[in-house]
Amino acid sequence: VNPGKFKDGAPKVEIFLDYQCPICKQFGAKFGTTLDDMATKGEIQLIYRTMTFLDNNLRNDSSLKAGIAAACADNAGAYSAYHNAIFAGQPTNEGTGYTTQQLRVDFAGTAGITGDKLTGFQQCYDSRTTQSFVEGTNEKAAADGVNSTPTIMVNGTKLDNNTIFTQGADAFRQTVLTTKGMANTSRRERLRAAQEAAQKRRRARIIIAIGVGVGALIAIAVMVW
Repeated sequence: VNPGKFKDGAPKVEIFLDYQCPICKQFGAKFGTTLDDMATKGEIQLIYRTMTFLDNNLRNDSSLKAGIAAACADNAGAYSAYHNAIFAGQPTNEGTGYTTQQLRVDFAGTAGITGDKLTGFQQCYDSRTTQSFVEGTNEKAAADGVNSTPTIMVNGTKLDNNTIFTQGADAFRQTVLTTKGMANTSRRERLRAAQEAAQKRRRARIIIAIGVGVGALIAIAVMVW
């Protein structure tokens, strides 16, 4: 969302979402403005990861089409506004899905995509230029174990939805800024963790070697006996 704007050491915040997910809409309504503000100020590196698994559950393709449209809007420089427009226009009844008119025209207008940028956006959407990107993002998220939305990761640490949904904007901001993960550890801490892991592997190899040696001695003893 804010490439090149985040400060050195800013937390990496990843939001895994599905555009047909009602809870994702609730999360956006509750914390979207806070996240946008933090991203604009460079306090965080904000990344939205679009998933499409609800297409299978709801037997439509609206998650994929909305993801394609959002990625096309990103190419037009209007991702955040278009992202917000999708959730604002999410159907009341889950599974109804989005219409082509909404994705191609209405949400683009709400996001302020006009003129040549609108033409480019619509060409991108019509040709599904960003489809492979959206599908790849979904597959990678699933492979990494993300199986529900919204999933919020800060520096690789998954936040507890039950906790954050009880928080106000200020408390949520503080949670984001203070959650530690590998991205927030110092070089010395990362080196120490790597050394400890290497030591554990060496100890494991020694134990295995001792076990093999003992087994061989037992086998020899049995043969002599």
